[in-house]
Amino acid sequence: MDELTETLRDRVIDPLTRRDVYDHYGIGAVNGVLFHGPPGCGKTFVASAVAAETDYNYIEVTPADITSKYIGEAADNVAAVFEAARENEPCLVFIDEIDAIAGDRSGRMATSEQQMVNQLLTELESQDDSEIVVFAATNYLDDVDDAILRSGRFDERVEVPPPDRQARLEILRLELADTPVADNATLAAIADATAGYASSDVTVLTDVATRHAIADESSVRQSHLRRAVDEIDTSIPGWLDRYDDRFDEDIGRSSTEEPVPFDALPGMGDLTAAVERRVFDPLSNPDGYERYGITPVDGVLLYGPPDAGKTTLARSIGAELDRPLVEISPDRFRREGVDDPADRTAEIIEDARSIAPSVLVLDDLDELAPASGGSRAIRRVATRLATLLPTLEDDVLVVGTARGVERVNVDVLHAGTFDERIEVPPPDGRTRAAILDDALPDGILAEDIDLNAVADATAGFSIRDVRHLAGRIGREAVRREERITTDRLVTEADAVEATLDGWNGPELDGLPPEVVPDGTGRRP
Repeated sequence: MDELTETLRDRVIDPLTRRDVYDHYGIGAVNGVLFHGPPGCGKTFVASAVAAETDYNYIEVTPADITSKYIGEAADNVAAVFEAARENEPCLVFIDEIDAIAGDRSGRMATSEQQMVNQLLTELESQDDSEIVVFAATNYLDDVDDAILRSGRFDERVEVPPPDRQARLEILRLELADTPVADNATLAAIADATAGYASSDVTVLTDVATRHAIADESSVRQSHLRRAVDEIDTSIPGWLDRYDDRFDEDIGRSSTEEPVPFDALPGMGDLTAAVERRVFDPLSNPDGYERYGITPVDGVLLYGPPDAGKTTLARSIGAELDRPLVEISPDRFRREGVDDPADRTAEIIEDARSIAPSVLVLDDLDELAPASGGSRAIRRVATRLATLLPTLEDDVLVVGTARGVERVNVDVLHAGTFDERIEVPPPDGRTRAAILDDALPDGILAEDIDLNAVADATAGFSIRDVRHLAGRIGREAVRREERITTDRLVTEADAVEATLDGWNGPELDGLPPEVVPDGTGRRP
């Protein structure tokens, strides 16, 4: 939770505790904060903690405190809350489950509900000269009435995610602080076993463990905690996919989202060797190549199926060359809310030029500049790329990724940048086994794990599929303090859909002959 704490301190607590400084610079203190995220993860606790940290009085409001079946009473309740806040300035008003008070009803509200929302809007918009700060909480931002979101009161929106390992460990320590705990009880192991739990789940777990200890008339032992883990499961299963990265870190999985050198890419030795031979060698010895009339490499196109490692490999090229990385992608345009992708493309290319030597990654080039043409805006991007890429000097290496060479606009392909084209195929059996081993904590795989069975069970898996499998089986193994057996892995793999099944026809396992019983390297 260090990241959340830092966010709150920078964006909320500091402006509230140093109002004069922020006013001096014409910024003003924060008006309000809307917390969002899974239920039971500490939004209410965070609000009360901020009040304590800023020395503000604190008023907590729930839907039950406000709503009423009688016309006009709910609006009066809202007014009463803010009147109490004015009498206790400085005051922090926390509205829990604001979507239950002012939810998105698509214009269909009863009269009493509309009066309540109107009164809330009035109160929110009339606090400018007061020392009243309004915090609110919801699970989903989209569930809150648009008028409330547009009110200007909630100028800060902070996501409160499920607790990470360190936060879960702190919750365990806090909840058991006044409870007799056996000296040999290891709370760190329980923190590991509760990856994916909400904060409230961890609290319930400590209560269950304590009840087991009371029944045994003993202090809380590791066995009590383990029994509680077996009995209490996460209450937020539907949210877990969204926070996979957070839980991946919990169980020691490495991430290739950040650029890493080639030796940190499991199972991709053949591909990195091809890049070194066909891209890096010409870069490091341009005079030698020119002596034989061979043009130095300006860039490379990595092509192949989705989630086979193209983007990871492209970013790793920057890390391997120790150059800054600049990226153009449809995802970036969407994140930034870009109105004119062509102009933004030109700006980013200039960024790459200005910090050269650099690596310019054109991710999903077949979407940025598709062979089919696309909309007018997309055609302008293709034209801009075809015009600007040839103007880059040799100190900007261009790396593109695409699902297929034939999917990319021909003018962009022939811009003199993608003379080298390297196929990134679906991960073979050896690669999948290496990724799975890398994605799991050391020593968690059984010593007699059958690599051929791993290859068979994960046939057609993309890299993301393999890492998803590692997350599923890794969390379960850590929770149960068990090693992962071949049978268990095969069973879990059957539950994961192979997204590359059938890509380019039947797949070779890619395991070395000495691993495969018949010595052919093919799946039996």
